[in-house]
Amino acid sequence: MLIASVGMNNPAGLPRFTFGNSDLLGGLSLVPIMVGMFAVSEVLRYAITARNNVGIVQSSIGNVFKGMWGLAVKYPLSVLRGSVLGTVVGALPGAGADIAAYMSYA
Repeated sequence: MLIASVGMNNPAGLPRFTFGNSDLLGGLSLVPIMVGMFAVSEVLRYAITARNNVGIVQSSIGNVFKGMWGLAVKYPLSVLRGSVLGTVVGALPGAGADIAAYMSYA
């Protein structure tokens, strides 16, 4: 309730809880208030629990392209069709890379 009453008083037009700061005359926005209420509390909660769970996991990714050349040789028409379609649609103004990637994989 206190946060919602920051700004100008509606009937009289007097500033409430602005403390002489002209930036607070318009009130406070909802999104920064919600971020402050929920995100900051989650960060503090995580900071407490992360101290207890200190462990480093080491894993090897390896070669992510292993086997891709074999698939390209096995399906050359699909690779060619996807490459051409993705290039043409990606070059169109307004379509963008997302649509081109979706169409080339479809």
